[in-house]
Amino acid sequence: PVVPAGRPPPSAGPPRRKRRKSRTAFTAAQLQALEQRFGRSRYLAPADRDALAARLALSSAQVITWFQNRRAKLKRDLEELRADVASLQAL
Repeated sequence: PVVPAGRPPPSAGPPRRKRRKSRTAFTAAQLQALEQRFGRSRYLAPADRDALAARLALSSAQVITWFQNRRAKLKRDLEELRADVASLQAL
């Protein structure tokens, strides 16, 4: 078979990795619903996650990732706040 220049033949080398999905641009309404739900519970049961994903027209994986990232942001923010309080107490 004819192979374009710069590309190995299909049988040569290890299999290619899957392409990374592009970044999801959440709408304001989706973000509002996700934040509201996060305010009630930092973790979702699978049934709740699937229902929220369906309601927001997102995949379960997108909801899982959003909650993971939001918990990480909360942790960072709390650590920064603790550091600020500690520096003020040192004055």
